[in-house]
Amino acid sequence: MVSSQPTFADVADAVGRVLDLDPSVLRTDTPLVDLGADPVAVVAVVDLLRQRHPLESSASAPARPMTTLADIVGLFGRGTASDGT
Repeated sequence: MVSSQPTFADVADAVGRVLDLDPSVLRTDTPLVDLGADPVAVVAVVDLLRQRHPLESSASAPARPMTTLADIVGLFGRGTASDGT
């Protein structure tokens, strides 16, 4: 298990695995719905990332909707990613 916070590349990899997409074509600002992600897929992505990068806080569900890859990166405390744009 990795303890550091996920990078954009980690999030893109998780999204790619869950949605069967090539992570190299994903961008931080792409709406998840445009990739075919429904709420269950978003939860699967977040769960996969939590397994690899446990949250430092006791945060459970996100306080706001996860609509882009940048939102998922931000959930883990990194704000918007510097790559993938």
